[in-house]
Amino acid sequence: MQFITTSTRLCATFATATIIAAAAATTLSAQVVQSNPNQGAQVGEALSLTSAARSSFLAAHPGAGLFELDTGTRDGSGSRITRVYGAAFSAGNNPVDSAEKFLRLHSGMLSSDFKQLMAIGPNGDGTHVLPVMFNEADGSYKFSLVGYTQHVNGVPVFRGDVRCLVRNEPGYPLVLVSNALRDVTDFAAAAGNTIRAIAPSKISLKNVSRLPLNQFGPGALISDQEQVIWAGYEEAIAATPRLAIKFIVTGTGVFDRSSHQRMLYIVDAATNAILFQEDQVLHADINVQVNGMGTLGTAADACLPEGSKVLPYAKLTYGATTAYADAAGAFTIPNGASALSVTSVVGGRWFTVNDSTNGTVGTIATSSSGGALNFMHNSANTAEDQRAEVNAYIEANLVRDHLLTYAPAFPTIPTQVLPINVQVAGTCNAFYDGASINFYPSGGGCNNTAFSVVVHHEYGHHIVNRAGSGQGAYGEGFGDVMGVLVTDESRLAVGFQTCTTGIREANNACQYSSTGCSSCGSAIHSCGQLLSGCVWDLRDNFIISNPSTYRSLVSNLAINSVLLHSGTGIAADITIDFLTLDDTDGNIGNGSPHYADINGAFTMHGLAGPPLQLISLSFPSGQPAYSLPNGGTDLYFNAGALSGTPAPNTGKFLYRVGASGSFTMIEATQVAANQYRVGIPAAVCGSTIQYYVAAEASSGFVVTNPPDAPMSFFSTVSAAGINTVFVDTVETNLGWVLTASGDTATTGLWTRGDPLGTFNGTVAVQPDNDVTTAGVNCFFTGQGTTGGALGENDVDAGFTSLTSPTLDASGGEAYASYSRWYSNNQGGSPNADTFRVLISNNNGTTWTTLETVGPTGAEATGGWINKEIKISSVIAPTATMKLRFIAEDAGTGSLIEAAVDEVRIKIVACGGNPLDLNGDGEVNAADLAVLLSNWGSSGIGDVNNSGSVDAGDLATLLGGWGG
Repeated sequence: MQFITTSTRLCATFATATIIAAAAATTLSAQVVQSNPNQGAQVGEALSLTSAARSSFLAAHPGAGLFELDTGTRDGSGSRITRVYGAAFSAGNNPVDSAEKFLRLHSGMLSSDFKQLMAIGPNGDGTHVLPVMFNEADGSYKFSLVGYTQHVNGVPVFRGDVRCLVRNEPGYPLVLVSNALRDVTDFAAAAGNTIRAIAPSKISLKNVSRLPLNQFGPGALISDQEQVIWAGYEEAIAATPRLAIKFIVTGTGVFDRSSHQRMLYIVDAATNAILFQEDQVLHADINVQVNGMGTLGTAADACLPEGSKVLPYAKLTYGATTAYADAAGAFTIPNGASALSVTSVVGGRWFTVNDSTNGTVGTIATSSSGGALNFMHNSANTAEDQRAEVNAYIEANLVRDHLLTYAPAFPTIPTQVLPINVQVAGTCNAFYDGASINFYPSGGGCNNTAFSVVVHHEYGHHIVNRAGSGQGAYGEGFGDVMGVLVTDESRLAVGFQTCTTGIREANNACQYSSTGCSSCGSAIHSCGQLLSGCVWDLRDNFIISNPSTYRSLVSNLAINSVLLHSGTGIAADITIDFLTLDDTDGNIGNGSPHYADINGAFTMHGLAGPPLQLISLSFPSGQPAYSLPNGGTDLYFNAGALSGTPAPNTGKFLYRVGASGSFTMIEATQVAANQYRVGIPAAVCGSTIQYYVAAEASSGFVVTNPPDAPMSFFSTVSAAGINTVFVDTVETNLGWVLTASGDTATTGLWTRGDPLGTFNGTVAVQPDNDVTTAGVNCFFTGQGTTGGALGENDVDAGFTSLTSPTLDASGGEAYASYSRWYSNNQGGSPNADTFRVLISNNNGTTWTTLETVGPTGAEATGGWINKEIKISSVIAPTATMKLRFIAEDAGTGSLIEAAVDEVRIKIVACGGNPLDLNGDGEVNAADLAVLLSNWGSSGIGDVNNSGSVDAGDLATLLGGWGG
């Protein structure tokens, strides 16, 4: 799959998007091919997920998935996450708690960190928590949308935001994250405390506006200026973060004085160069004209007759009183027996209407002495501008009411009064400029544009704006979607020029394109037809499956989905949004009530969602930590029905020895209905076998476990057993040294005990508990006092070392495992220090680095992380091993906290004759081949434990030949 964004003023940029499902195993580079014979093929590009944060998340959350766009990020990794989705991946006491738990742990994989996020929603009015998916039956909401905007020291990152969709049910499961955060980590660290908002009086308006004003004629107006951090925006993905000034210029074009222009600019604060500009005048560009005052139908006034139509919420004035009619245009004035002068104007509670050419002409004043009082605007039906006023006002209220029926808490709109301008100078167009909707009179071969779908379309742009998304192709597509939802017609803006055709058609066959946005064209209006086409086909699907409720079903999903979108593009992450909104159990992988209708509609346009998990694959007896070197270890797995039925005799086991190469398939034996057994193949003792299982649904759809195999997989070690020769739960003193010779830190020295957690707001800097629930103690850097100041006993002015007792790692392939905590991302100079783990095989005489954590990344932001490392991959194992953990404060003003718990040494036991390297029960040519393949290395083949496979080992093996 691929993703594209386009703009009328910026060159188009194309990128590749891939849906990635998760599994409980390490994720390595692989080629993804997911196929479904019923819904076409979905082929992902070759991926290489090198980020520890992403791998850690995927391993910890089976059933969750990542939607990534291959956008050429600044760090060269080539992709960024726009959606986290699937089975719920966080929970909490309330929606905010659930969202923040996820962001504290995983903001690193979203190219940000939690301290950059402010609890301000990216929607129009900054609401932090928005209710989503209103249930008319009981007045409840299905979801809460928790939104954050990205800042560095209070300065906003331009259009940097993240939105977390939480289900309103016990545990508040987080089921979707819509991410538009920018990578400003290095910028924030370098800037430190130097970034502060600039007062308006300190900004040189002359300098920052010089280049933008060159695009305008005399008299242009400049809005207030705002300091922002520019880090790119879709088409400018690779932009280096920098300080910039944001403002809007309104005026006439420098070459065409009759054209209305309103442009947003981002200008470099240092050089005054224009970094980004965006047209705020969003024209319908539909090449047809529609006009009408009370027009009966959805076409232009020139195509249909006018008739009596109510003006909902119309404004009425009498004496000093201002009142508003109800939705049916009715209002009761109490005590009306005496004569009363009442004035009605086209306009009302939610919209004002201005005739830009003729002034306010739609006013009627009538006196009454009681009884019925009737107003009829445009009663003569002879003035185009009066018809335009009435039509624009009626249709604007119609589309607003439709929106609020399905999203009553939509940002800004429930209480906003929006201006409508008709008879705007020009012809054959309409536009939204961020502050009003505007319509042109007839002329130039077009009818008046103040009618039906044109009004719905321009108001759709306003909906997108208030939801906090970009415009571009998505804005054009969603504008058309609102026309479809309100009129229930696929032809859009019939009568713009002629009464026989519309300007666009939602009932289309536009296909997502990797090179031009859509098969219908790459211009934003053409590309937008992708979205309207998907919604129209969904509407058609619902007519078949839910004929009495199809309009409410499609409206509820489409309207609430705009709250999840960010940017300007149309890609398959929108399909994920629809499916997540429709879902009822927090896992779209097993389907949703209308999965077939939704995914079928989007698939018709090349925007298929994640494949459905039609059947489940489980391991009733668990999965072996090790398998016998000569084979003979059985693995059992079962196929179960979810939304499909398992096909008999289709179980398969796919494996490889080592961490690279292709997987070999073995047919599993069906021992009972939908129950399978397979013998794990023989492998050289100490080697790793990576594997996954597969089976088919009755439809022919192949399902794997892990779901995204072979990208993810399970593993087992070839061994006769695994002996844990050293275990330290840190509940008792086993002889660790808490201070080493040469340590320089003055505070935050290593100690053993039950830590008192320290928090910077909601961010945990030092743990409050050890890693397990079975004990309370761990090693940590400095105990604070209850209620003490943040950082009162963190590591300062140097380093502190924690050294293990002597550990025996001889007698086989040895692994060191431990749980660690490290936080360096708080304080005045965050992300400047590292946490080092060293290993020695000579009782501490010399040391080798086992791993380094930091200075940046998700594992340097706190939280317990479990690590297991094969010792021979770093140093030759001996009986005199030691581990050392070093926390250091080498920067200034940073908060450094570390902790260690649950340290173990595990030995892979091969059993029998140590010269039988492949475990087949005999010392023969196969063992010689193993030894020679590892010549010069440590580990398998080092039968005399000299630290290297050499001539001594060859002589020993030949001496035991045939044993």
